[in-house]
Amino acid sequence: MGELGISSYDYLYTMTMSEFNIRFFSYKRLQRIEKEKIFEINRIIIGSSLAEKKAKTELFNSTKKVLIGKTAKPKINEFQREIMRKAVEKYKNKVNG
Repeated sequence: MGELGISSYDYLYTMTMSEFNIRFFSYKRLQRIEKEKIFEINRIIIGSSLAEKKAKTELFNSTKKVLIGKTAKPKINEFQREIMRKAVEKYKNKVNG
């Protein structure tokens, strides 16, 4: 239970939701700070190398994807897409006849 800074599961089950949220927020913040440190060190290492600009950019972007995760999220999810398809079909049926 080291991530949240508590010593036992009993304390976890008795803490309030607001206390849990505060501890969870601080844990996420520490993770973000660690990622930023790694990202900055990586940028310095890649920047100081003698590789070509294109190779540096590719290394930098690949590391960024690993540290941050997915860079592009889908614009609409499948549920929204299905609703739009149904609405388009309904509109076409109404227009055509």
